[in-house]
Amino acid sequence: MLNVINIGGLINLKIYAPSETLTDISKRFANIKKSDYHDFEIYYRNFVDFSEIKEGTKVLPFRNAMYIVNQIDEKVIAYSPKQKYSCENLVIREKNKIDILCRDDHDSKILIRLITELLIRKLLEKNFFPIHASCIMKDDEAILFFGGKNSGKSTALFTHILLNDAYPISNDITFVGKENGKWQAFGLPYDITFDKDIFYQLESKKINLDTFINAPKYESNKIRFDVSEFSNAFGTNWIWHAPLSTINFVNLNKENVFSEVSNISLEDSILELDKYGKDKNFSFGDYLKLNNLYPTFEYENLSKEVRFNKLEGNILKHYLRRK
Repeated sequence: MLNVINIGGLINLKIYAPSETLTDISKRFANIKKSDYHDFEIYYRNFVDFSEIKEGTKVLPFRNAMYIVNQIDEKVIAYSPKQKYSCENLVIREKNKIDILCRDDHDSKILIRLITELLIRKLLEKNFFPIHASCIMKDDEAILFFGGKNSGKSTALFTHILLNDAYPISNDITFVGKENGKWQAFGLPYDITFDKDIFYQLESKKINLDTFINAPKYESNKIRFDVSEFSNAFGTNWIWHAPLSTINFVNLNKENVFSEVSNISLEDSILELDKYGKDKNFSFGDYLKLNNLYPTFEYENLSKEVRFNKLEGNILKHYLRRK
């Protein structure tokens, strides 16, 4: 099946794949639009045989499996053996044509990771850099939430979507950069995971969960949504990007009263970004050999030009009272 689509306003793809694969793509990339032209032509085939490749340059892309890469003239051959979260696959790029061969790919994960890699390469060309942060759009402006592990990045996003009429941009990784002299935020569509406890807090306030979620997944301590599931469950629309107005350093918990400190110092902003802005999986190996670019983390300029706040305590309880 053939579709020519635009993703995120950044890339146009002509994709040859089964209909179920295109359904998988639509679940994870919001607001896909049709396009009249393409930047890349992609052929995706699953459950096929190909030869293992052992020699070549080992490349670790952004939040992806390791690839063994070889280049012969304009042909790039990237092989990835079966790994913990990835099936064995072979990617061959020649100019703007990309072939993907997979042994046993589930939910079209290899293709989705490749599309994400194409988005990242385009953002790096635009001199954007990633922050390990969730992001929402409120009143047509982007607001970021970043902090340490379990600091409440997802809780802040969930609270604002549910109780503050905001729209999701990103749950985990947000790219930021300047366009026409103004800072912009661009989200990547990773799955959204919440602690089950956040829903118990809602139940304790006698809010009917069925109003917000079709089928709560209480099988484990985590509840996971893809982009489509989250949008449908909570009656929202996923937004790709927006002008950046505020960055919040968060240290949220349900025990303490919510507090907000506005306009923290330049020194503290840079310090917190340097400490918590990067994820351990921030690697930028270019397994497609498109531009071999690495980001420049402009923390100082960002801190000088965008408002930084600090949020602590129980943000969900705070907005429940306001609601």
